[in-house]
Amino acid sequence: MQGEKETGIKLMREALDNWRALPMVATEPYFLGLLAEVYDLAGQFELGFEAVNLGLARAEITGEHFWDAELYRLQGQLFLSRGDNRAETSFLQALNLARLQQAKLLELRAATCLSQLQLTRNHRENRRVMAV
Repeated sequence: MQGEKETGIKLMREALDNWRALPMVATEPYFLGLLAEVYDLAGQFELGFEAVNLGLARAEITGEHFWDAELYRLQGQLFLSRGDNRAETSFLQALNLARLQQAKLLELRAATCLSQLQLTRNHRENRRVMAV
């Protein structure tokens, strides 16, 4: 967040490796989500997708699904950053999961991302129509 992306990624990966040595694996998806967010900021989208997918896989193994909505939101953000049309699907999945879990903060984050995407699309569409 302070502009030293490579150093931050290195430190986060080291911290995650150290954390994995502890007997607490239930919150690993959360930490993988943080790592995915940093990869997105660094423009390393494929590594971001790997972190998200690993987080979702770990959630399946541990049964800890609380952060699934956030991981799908981050997946959508990675798609958006990469210019991929699948962002909306991920944001909707995140929104639906957060609502099912009654996780209001995660619901708000997903709804905000979805709204921003839709506003951007509408703005582009309006500019296109006005140009015609």
